[in-house]
Amino acid sequence: LDKCLRALHPIMPFITEEIWQRLRSLCDNICKGETIMKAPWPSWDETLISGEFEEGFNILIEITRGIRNIRRERGLPERQVIDIKISTPEDIVLKTVNQYERYFTRMAGVGNLEIAKDMSRPTGCAVGVVGSTQIFVPLPEADIKAETERLKEQQRKVRGFLEGIEKRLAGKNFVERAKPEIVEQTRQKRDELIKQIEVLDRSISDLGAE
Repeated sequence: LDKCLRALHPIMPFITEEIWQRLRSLCDNICKGETIMKAPWPSWDETLISGEFEEGFNILIEITRGIRNIRRERGLPERQVIDIKISTPEDIVLKTVNQYERYFTRMAGVGNLEIAKDMSRPTGCAVGVVGSTQIFVPLPEADIKAETERLKEQQRKVRGFLEGIEKRLAGKNFVERAKPEIVEQTRQKRDELIKQIEVLDRSISDLGAE
């Protein structure tokens, strides 16, 4: 709280000074000093940085975005609580969703949640794909044809992105002149898109499409 007040003071001077003075009178070990105006700027604490937490949070954002996309495409109301199933081969996704299930279900508007490794695709479900993870959302009425067309369209878009990345990686100018970390990130993105196409292939096949 002490650091937050100091960071907010330049844009909220009066209220932060008032809170600072009240806290200062209640507790000696925080809000030290005569006034917040003379307090040092809060320093960056490297120990608070967690790469694992950041990666997990990004996973939850992507899965939530996938669920919202399905809602929009299938005409499901945003406020309607829905049951979902998640199939993933990745341990980090399994761990993150289970660890933050309480917050994730509220954020995504999910009722019953089931997550497992390499789950078979349930019948009568819309499918969302995030990397190698599949999201299954039961439909009020399974419209297999419409769902198949949606997945094929998504696959066409992913193939287009993949072609663009492969062309970039095939160019000597990019590989030789770009920073090594940028080249590696591009290669990782290429691998991710390949996995996504494979997942979409399986989903279309499970629907019985040719």
